Amino acid sequence: GILDDDSEIKSLDCINENAQYLSNTIEDFRDFFKKSKTKNFVNLNNLLEKTLKLILSRLKDKEISIIKNSLDIEFETYEREMIQVFMNIIQNGIEAIDEETGIFNIYIENEENLEISFETNKEVEEEFEVEKVFSPYFTTKKNGNGLGLALCKKIIEEHNGIISVQKNFYNGLTFTVVLVK
Repeated sequence: GILDDDSEIKSLDCINENAQYLSNTIEDFRDFFKKSKTKNFVNLNNLLEKTLKLILSRLKDKEISIIKNSLDIEFETYEREMIQVFMNIIQNGIEAIDEETGIFNIYIENEENLEISFETNKEVEEEFEVEKVFSPYFTTKKNGNGLGLALCKKIIEEHNGIISVQKNFYNGLTFTVVLVK
């Protein structure tokens, strides 16, 4: 008597979307070095919503609030690759928050370039080496391989963009993706 039909349908839809995403990710890895990829125009809000939907259960499990401003922006990109970047950054933020309730902010600016910032309020240790974050095999996780953020950097650079990280006001981390228009 705990579940109702609506909850069950939503859960099954989520499982199906994740399975489809994983299938597409396998295709992306297979096609990663091919030159025949084509960019499409996508809406940034829709792209972020797709990303958040894929990791919704992890956000709920840790009681993490996502706060984002919305701008109706279309830009040309490899959609699945950009979802991979956003998802990787957000998942790293989720893992950093540990057991406590956290806040994850997403800021979007659209001036000279498109700038998307991902900010967590979880403090990092004083000796945390920000400059090594995008280095292959650098990890602070027990079971991490250190390849996720290195791959994100490669994808963003292929988009003629820049990805950076710095400590923020909360002594947490802010990842910023800048895409040239």
